[in-house]
Amino acid sequence: MPIAISPDHKTLYASLRSNPYAVSSFAIDPHTGKLELINTVPLADNMANILTDLTGHYLFGASYFGNKISVNAIRSCGLIDSTPLEVIPTGKNAHAILTDLLIGICLFQIWVMM
Repeated sequence: MPIAISPDHKTLYASLRSNPYAVSSFAIDPHTGKLELINTVPLADNMANILTDLTGHYLFGASYFGNKISVNAIRSCGLIDSTPLEVIPTGKNAHAILTDLLIGICLFQIWVMM
């Protein structure tokens, strides 16, 4: 199960790789580490990798079998929007997506396994 943590370490995101494909967000209790479900929303496909951007405002997903990446907005308190902002076809077997922040521009790299 792919997981990601928000940059402020307050929210955990876990992707379900079985149908129906979805991602859940959980608030992390800073004292106990206990998780509390915030929401669960559908994903564009079976994601091999998920990651937030450095601001914590976007959740990226890479689908190995679906050959695509997706971007969902993250609202305050870790709430994920259910409709992707964008779904982009990739080359065969998109494996991961990484982000970086450079001069206020979000750059990303897609790893594709051949």
